[in-house]
Amino acid sequence: MKFRSLRTAAVTLAAAMAAVLGLTAPAHAGEPGLPRLNITDTYVTGISSGGFMASQLQVAYSGTFNGAGIVAAGPYYCGKGGIVVGLIACGTGLISTDPEGIEQIARRWSADGRIDPVSNLAGKPG
Repeated sequence: MKFRSLRTAAVTLAAAMAAVLGLTAPAHAGEPGLPRLNITDTYVTGISSGGFMASQLQVAYSGTFNGAGIVAAGPYYCGKGGIVVGLIACGTGLISTDPEGIEQIARRWSADGRIDPVSNLAGKPG
């Protein structure tokens, strides 16, 4: 998605987050208002470090959250349990985050009962 200005991007982000949270926001002149949504499920959202936390919550508690709005963050278990790896791999991208390895860890932990079943994630927005 391309934005013409930082303001347009910020307004779009605010609208998306408000929609996920079930809130309404006043429309600015010349911009469409938010659609009326009936959101009765539980979602999690976050930006930057909050996005990393939203990612962790969405996967680990997939039975609780029906979707996630994650902005400017990395995947589940990106830091592989270490702050240094987390800061380098997730913060700078200098170390590969190995998506296949992260998926295998999530599947193993799910099978071991350490996190909710990963099958809960199928078809959920996030």
